[in-house]
Amino acid sequence: MMIHVSGLGGDAGATADEVVELRALSVAPAGVGSGEGFSRALLTDQVVDHLSQLITDGALPPGSFLPPEPELARQLRVSRTVIRESTRVLAARGMIDIQRGRGSSVRAPSAWDIGGPIELAVMAEQAELTNWLEIRAALEIASARYAARRAGPAEHARVHQALSRLDGSFDDPNAYAEADIAFHVAIAAASCNPQFERLLRPLLRPLRTHFSQHVRQVTVRSDANRQHAAIVEAIVAGDEAGAVAAMYAHFSVVAEEVRAIETADDEYQSKEGNSDEL
Repeated sequence: MMIHVSGLGGDAGATADEVVELRALSVAPAGVGSGEGFSRALLTDQVVDHLSQLITDGALPPGSFLPPEPELARQLRVSRTVIRESTRVLAARGMIDIQRGRGSSVRAPSAWDIGGPIELAVMAEQAELTNWLEIRAALEIASARYAARRAGPAEHARVHQALSRLDGSFDDPNAYAEADIAFHVAIAAASCNPQFERLLRPLLRPLRTHFSQHVRQVTVRSDANRQHAAIVEAIVAGDEAGAVAAMYAHFSVVAEEVRAIETADDEYQSKEGNSDEL
């Protein structure tokens, strides 16, 4: 089956709209080519899965355009409404960019939204917050190691700037919380592996929102400042073991503080429940 894929590179003699045969379409879901089309049950989901497979397989590479809506509907034997719904889902995932008057172009994987679902899960799963904190700690300990190994002058300057921002916002708990997020993002970026930052960002804000109480304590901010400084010192020195130890120590303290807050909350709720029964 042949479809037009715009925006692809090719030989010098290739036309602007190079005709490319997509192998994946020859193994489309059961029924395509047999007159049956997709099953009626979950049409949009099936089309989304099929187009996603074409994109991840490279049959539709970044920068290429999906076939026009009528042609795609004809090829997949579904309605144009199903195609519109499917492309909206792909756009929400960041996999394609719907351009008015031009069509839907495939975006690079680095632009896909993997953080949104994670952030929503962290916000929704109240009982899993400490588990999510463990995931965050594992990511940050690893990113500190790689930051110590790979960071150069530009990354060092950024983490120093983030540390200075924490110092400058010490007396304002809300500003300090924002500065803390920026600091940990700077450490992830200093790893020189963009996937650390990509995975860390959706964990930071919802966890900070849930645990906002502990940053309001002056002693907590004071201890955190010393821990942050130790992390930066190890990274700038290129001390991988020191960076790991400093980040581990930081999250060990954070975990203890969070457990103390949760215990206090549980005790308060238990007292409230008992008073309601009286």
